[in-house]
Amino acid sequence: MSNLMKTSVVSQTPDRPSVSIAASGLRKAESEHPNGALRDRIFQGLSRVFLPRPDSPDQALRLRRYLIAAGTSLLAIGVMFACYAWGALPGVAFIEIAAAILLAILGFFVVFRSGLNLKAKDPSLTVPQMLAASTIVLYAIYSTNAERGVFLILLLMAFLFGVLRLRTKALLLFAVFILAGYGWVIGLLWHFKPQAMELAAELLQWTALAVTLPWFALMGGYVSGLRERLHKSNAEQRVALQKIKASESTLAEAQRIARLGSWVLDPQTRSASWSMETYRIFGVDPSIEPLVGDEFLRIVHPADQAHYRDLIRPAAYEGRAFDTQFRIVLPSNEVRWVHVMGEPCVDDRGQTTLVRGTVVDITERHAQEIALKRARDEAAATQATLVDAIESLTEAFGLFDAEDRLVLCNSHYAKTLGDSKRFEDLTGMRFEDLVRASLDNGEVIRPRHAKDVEAWVAERVRRHRNPGPEPRELELGGGRWLQLTERPTRAGGIVAVRSDITERKQLEQRQAMEHAVTRLLAESESVAEAIPNVIRTICESLNWDAGARWQCDERDRTLRCAETWCIDSTEVRQFLAASSERRLAPAAEGLIRRVWTTGKPVWIADVSSDPSFLRSGIASNAGLRGAFAFPIESGGERNGVMEFYIRQVRQADPALLRVLDSIGLQISQFIARKAAQEKLLQLAHFDFLTGLPNRNLFNELFAHALAKAARRKSPLALLFIDLDGFKEVNDGFGHDAGDHLLVTFAHRLGKCLRRSDTISRNGGADAAARLGGDEFVVLIDEFEDSSQLKAIVQRILAAAAKPFDLAGPQGRVSASIGISVYPDDGTDIETLTKCADSAMYRAKQAGKNTYRYYSEAGITETPARGVVPPGPPRQSVNSRH
Repeated sequence: MSNLMKTSVVSQTPDRPSVSIAASGLRKAESEHPNGALRDRIFQGLSRVFLPRPDSPDQALRLRRYLIAAGTSLLAIGVMFACYAWGALPGVAFIEIAAAILLAILGFFVVFRSGLNLKAKDPSLTVPQMLAASTIVLYAIYSTNAERGVFLILLLMAFLFGVLRLRTKALLLFAVFILAGYGWVIGLLWHFKPQAMELAAELLQWTALAVTLPWFALMGGYVSGLRERLHKSNAEQRVALQKIKASESTLAEAQRIARLGSWVLDPQTRSASWSMETYRIFGVDPSIEPLVGDEFLRIVHPADQAHYRDLIRPAAYEGRAFDTQFRIVLPSNEVRWVHVMGEPCVDDRGQTTLVRGTVVDITERHAQEIALKRARDEAAATQATLVDAIESLTEAFGLFDAEDRLVLCNSHYAKTLGDSKRFEDLTGMRFEDLVRASLDNGEVIRPRHAKDVEAWVAERVRRHRNPGPEPRELELGGGRWLQLTERPTRAGGIVAVRSDITERKQLEQRQAMEHAVTRLLAESESVAEAIPNVIRTICESLNWDAGARWQCDERDRTLRCAETWCIDSTEVRQFLAASSERRLAPAAEGLIRRVWTTGKPVWIADVSSDPSFLRSGIASNAGLRGAFAFPIESGGERNGVMEFYIRQVRQADPALLRVLDSIGLQISQFIARKAAQEKLLQLAHFDFLTGLPNRNLFNELFAHALAKAARRKSPLALLFIDLDGFKEVNDGFGHDAGDHLLVTFAHRLGKCLRRSDTISRNGGADAAARLGGDEFVVLIDEFEDSSQLKAIVQRILAAAAKPFDLAGPQGRVSASIGISVYPDDGTDIETLTKCADSAMYRAKQAGKNTYRYYSEAGITETPARGVVPPGPPRQSVNSRH
């Protein structure tokens, strides 16, 4: 373990661990050299004398190399002294060169002593030392008078100083530097001291260097690379050996802690080797040889010996691996369970050379497995009892754990998520996934989340994890309803109970729907007001999406869409709009026509698959699927058809159809009652023959017009019209002809009162009425001058004089018109009526087919056929008929 820790520390050192490992490997390789011990002692002594103790092994190695370089430099001084003594080097040059070498030694000494070299990319300062040495030698070559070949040797020595340190590229660059420097020296000599040189010899020497130095650079770079790889390989080997030793120690410790032993069996020699943990597991003394064959078989439990033989023989002789468990009996008669694994090693000939394996003491684990199996069996029995109990519940039951996963549920709970679901398939699912499955099964999304399914899912999950004290109701597809009761458990889970309340909910909905429809029909003033609200109430109560009422058009005996309602959906509105454009003739096909023809309700579960539904295309575009329709009829009289749609497939609900049949009866009775009321209102306020307002309604309109004229201080005119010659037509051609004439004149009179561009007035509400017989009255309000009245009167005279299609020329009549004006002729209904009646008599006296004003005050134009002086008013407008 300690070796492993040391290895880990070295390999994880942040300051260039590979360099430190390589340096240590280099030091060891150098110390193992035969002369390494003596050299180390010399260098160590010199280092202690001249240099301080280095802070790191790498720096110590650099200092030793520096001492080698310094010694070489001193040797160069000796060589140059010999040249001086020989006479080849002048004394001044020798002193300068020796001084330069000593200064270089001193300078590098200061650098290495202060540690400044550590700031350089190459702390060994190989290139600076080579540059200094080469420069000094080049100067010596220039200074010497003869024997320059000696200095070339020194130049080569300076170059070779970097052979084992520099790469090929650096060596080639340095060779170029030397050749350039030597060439420059030759040039200086040729220029300044031509007598002291032989140019041919110098060029020959330069050429030799030019050939030699690149070769040395290439070889030196190659050797340097080999040296680095060798050092790195040695360092890696030493680290690997340290790791192996540490691993062996760690493996032994790990086997002891894990109670895992290893073993090796040699079938050829019938020998084996065991780890210490294997000895301990088998209860064998480690001082004896590992047991093999029958000796090992003796410690195997008698009941497992046959099983052991069936495994070990195929492994030893047939190369079969095994993984098994068996019992062994210790000398103390203690029985242990062991788990043994064996893996044979087979040679090229297929023969087993070794069988390696492991052994583990699983006695405690085996006991725990037996206890666990017993506990599982007991738990399974308990769970089976619990499942049976939960399955017997009539309500849907689900249990969720703290991670919101379904732990247990009965089949009723599974069916709430779809008829095809099984509770075995749901167990383990998260509640969120169950919600999504429920949505796929048609669960209804609340309106505020209708466009955001993810928000609806998140809301359901939130309410599930934080249940309230009261049960909640959940609507499923197909009109089903569930009541949810959820409670948290002590373990952080949720117990969920779902009760089917579909029947109760449907009963409540239908009762509320009936009451709401009844109230609407009772409070509504008209069919147009009531039916859209009834459709909306039915849709909202049943959660359907659209509805409409169809009625029969008596003119062409076709069915047309009268009122509609739908949810806020563009597609559904387009479907209803397209339906409203249709006119359907009663027939045996189509939803509406089938109901109208048979008088019975029709339910379609899916309109997209029903060939009889003729609007399936536009319904599919709107997403509508389910549909039903029922007749509106009472006492055998059919008043229309109600239809409704939903965006889910919905199976027929006979109970709902019975309720809607009752609602259809109420609607039919309401329509009939409103029709009777409208008829009574028509009789009370309108002339039954011409359809014009009668005297009662006209008096109401007259009173309203007088009040408005008084408020606005505007004029008001009353026209009293009597048809000239009507009695002769009525007596000569019969009452039917007379009635036809009156109806035709009433129609023409209505056209005469219509506003037009030719009558430029500010508006108003002109009205005509029939007082009885051939007497008509017209109310004109908001006119500016008599010219506007004149235009209307002339149109009325022309309309009366126009022939009627009766019996030829004898069917011609005319009109006499009397006019009274508010406020000049009166300010109340009775006075203005009497004045107009009197003016009408004056018109008859003037020759008929004309008009007269009661009073000429404010009237400037002359009436047609002259002005007749006003006469006394008639006593009663009813005296003539």
